[in-house]
Amino acid sequence: MDHYGETECGLPLGNFNGAGMVVKAGSMGLPAPGYQMAILDEAVRELPAGEVGLIGPKTAPDSLYWMGYWEAPAASDALRRRGWICPGDLGRRDGDG
Repeated sequence: MDHYGETECGLPLGNFNGAGMVVKAGSMGLPAPGYQMAILDEAVRELPAGEVGLIGPKTAPDSLYWMGYWEAPAASDALRRRGWICPGDLGRRDGDG
């Protein structure tokens, strides 16, 4: 099924065929269990539905999936913005989900 993923956070969004969800054409799907996702502006404010911005998962102190780039602390720090990981991918949230 359709999904969105990146090296930094795995596959946090998807149309999960095992969940019995309605799949919308062109949609990446919904957040996987355990992920909080948002569309953010450059100031790391959540944008309303329909606005294009940075796709970002919320980080958590106990998240060990992506702790940083190997031997590149400056590059790792550049992606961490006020509790979110923002690698630069753009997207928008549908108005009803």
